[in-house]
Amino acid sequence: MSEKGGKNANVDGKFIETHHMLLIFMIVLNVIVIALCLVLLGMQLVKRQEDIAGVTGSGSEYIEEIKPISYELMGIYNYQTNDNGAVGANFLNGKVAGDAEYQVVQKVNDLNDIMDNLRTNFGEESLYSFSGLGYIDDEFLKTGSVIAIAYEKKGLESFELNKITRDENYYLTAIAKEASNDEIEGDYGTLVLVKIQNIQPKAINIEISQ
Repeated sequence: MSEKGGKNANVDGKFIETHHMLLIFMIVLNVIVIALCLVLLGMQLVKRQEDIAGVTGSGSEYIEEIKPISYELMGIYNYQTNDNGAVGANFLNGKVAGDAEYQVVQKVNDLNDIMDNLRTNFGEESLYSFSGLGYIDDEFLKTGSVIAIAYEKKGLESFELNKITRDENYYLTAIAKEASNDEIEGDYGTLVLVKIQNIQPKAINIEISQ
């Protein structure tokens, strides 16, 4: 007589214990779960690639990455223009950006020329508004930069640089705020110098708000 029930099952004359059968079942179940996970992961990757392709393929939906950068303010000098026009933008050998002018200093001699122009027009005391000039050398300017910004306007009361940002191509935008009074006679200007580590901008845009 054959025994019925119990822990073992007879398959082709061999006995397989119940816990072995449970282990085999769990292994098969895990394999199925892993296979389903891989299929879902593959579907997500395909969808992600399609989304990326859709963004880059549509120029109207492209979002440019803008990042603020750290800079050190080296000084600000406020002045009143004169009739000879030998001030303001003439401090710099740079480029016009909107209502302002800027110069990216590439050599120490360029910085010295700006300071000499200040000294010539306003005297030695005009240089006292700036600090850290002695720490700028050609070695620093191999990787970093000094940027000078000059802004002039009738009745100008203040000009303040608030932030500098860059895009993915390292084009910089200087964001400033100005205040002026039409009742003030004469044109006034501000010269700002900033030092930036490890960035040599290709071009600078200057945005000025009131």
